Amino acid sequence: MTETSDELEELLARRAAALAEPRALTALAHAQPTVVVTAGRERFALEAAAVREVFSARRATPLPWAPPHVAGLIARNGRVLPAFHLHAVLGLPLVSLPEYGRALVLGDGAHALALLVEHVDVATDLARGDLQPLPPSTSAALRAVAVGVAPSGVVVLDVARLLASPSLVVDIALPRTS
Repeated sequence: MTETSDELEELLARRAAALAEPRALTALAHAQPTVVVTAGRERFALEAAAVREVFSARRATPLPWAPPHVAGLIARNGRVLPAFHLHAVLGLPLVSLPEYGRALVLGDGAHALALLVEHVDVATDLARGDLQPLPPSTSAALRAVAVGVAPSGVVVLDVARLLASPSLVVDIALPRTS
């Protein structure tokens, strides 16, 4: 499925509008449960309410000519989900997943996707007031989706910003055959 540039612009505009909503800006105003994941040897927290499902991800079906951050497609409960390596989406070095990594399903309906991570840890409660600013050395890709650092050193991600990431829009140019 290829999207035209108008469709792509419309998708990005909808995602930007969702980010502008007050809920996205106050996602962690009060203590909320979060899921802590390990991706690329780093630990990240995501709002637990945004995680629809967590399951063991054995192997994704690769997509030919897809960029490296696209793991492929995963069939789950009668649905086919696009799967992305979280650490690559965040601009971290791409490393291979262990044979039995985990997948987190985010988004709803046709916009659902799977993020592949190495581990999913115990959920903890975090409040925005407890967060420290990101270090100056934080990459631009991570800075675009992170809201701060928890006292434990875990980087807290804003799921709405993550889902709006241009890395999750993939346009695969297929080679022409003669």
